[in-house]
Parts: sequence; structure tokens; C-alpha cells
Amino acid sequence: MTFLVRDMENQFDASHILGHIVSFMAVVGAWLGLWVGIVPVMFATAASIVALIWYSLQVYESSTIQLWMRNRRARKIAYLKTQMTALEARQVFDASMDKAMQVRDDTTSKPSH
Repeated sequence: MTFLVRDMENQFDASHILGHIVSFMAVVGAWLGLWVGIVPVMFATAASIVALIWYSLQVYESSTIQLWMRNRRARKIAYLKTQMTALEARQVFDASMDKAMQVRDDTTSKPSH
């Protein structure tokens, strides 16, 4: 599988490096706290929550999820545009029918001599 450089996220900036270190320590701390008893259980719980949040953010910011969300928004916008066009057409049709009815009423209400 070939990865394109433009599709890859910048994994070497400070926030990513710090986040990966913290999440790795959180996972290790959680395992140590739950299985060996070296770290208190409260720290293990907090560490696992931090790791879960960090990895959830990583998944959310991934190019796959962002592409999916962008496509989903584009489909919604296209659907709403078609609905708006249909409403505008309906409004034009109703206005023309109202005008036709008004013309018909005007011609039928005039007395003929």
C-alpha cells in the first residue's frame, strides 16, 4: 500500500509527539494500575480516560473521517439545494396560477354591454 505525502498528517509537531507520549504513559499506567497494583486505581482510571479522549481525537482528526464528514456535508448541501430549487419552482408556479386566476376573475366579472 502506497501512502502519499500530501495525505499524511504531520505526526512530528509538538502536540502530536506530546500527545503520543502522554497517551502511551496513560495506557501503561492503566495497565500497571489495574493488573499489578503499582499505581492507584484512580490514576489508572484517569489515565485510561485521557488515553480514550486522545485516541478519539486522533480518529476524529484522521483524513478518513474528515473526508467522510466533508462528503456528508456536501451531500446534505446538494440535497438542500434541490429542495430550495423545488420550493422556488413551486413559488413561481403558484404565483403564475394566482395571476391567471386573477385575470380570469377580472374577465368574468366585467359586465358585457
